[in-house]
Amino acid sequence: MDVALLHGFADPDNPVPALGERWNSRIEPFRSALHRILAVDPISLAMEDMSARYNITNAQLSSTFDRLKRGKINPTPDFHARLASLFLTRSDAQNYMVFGDPAASLRIPS
Repeated sequence: MDVALLHGFADPDNPVPALGERWNSRIEPFRSALHRILAVDPISLAMEDMSARYNITNAQLSSTFDRLKRGKINPTPDFHARLASLFLTRSDAQNYMVFGDPAASLRIPS
């Protein structure tokens, strides 16, 4: 395990979940995917939140780089830390796979 993997599950800026929340908000796409897979939803629908997380962070990263190249952002040490955090979040949100036999179905007792 390395810092990047842990970065996907825990928010270093907010390590303790808010009052009343059981999980950190970064774990929600994983929880949602697992819940939908166990509910026997199609895998593409189950992974929808994971894809949305990647798309949103990728758009934020692209926009930030564009503004940086245009000179609209003054790169400070704090900016670089936030940029690194966004890059780790984006990198962690991509390339998840679910393996299994597509002809098999889950037998989950009610």
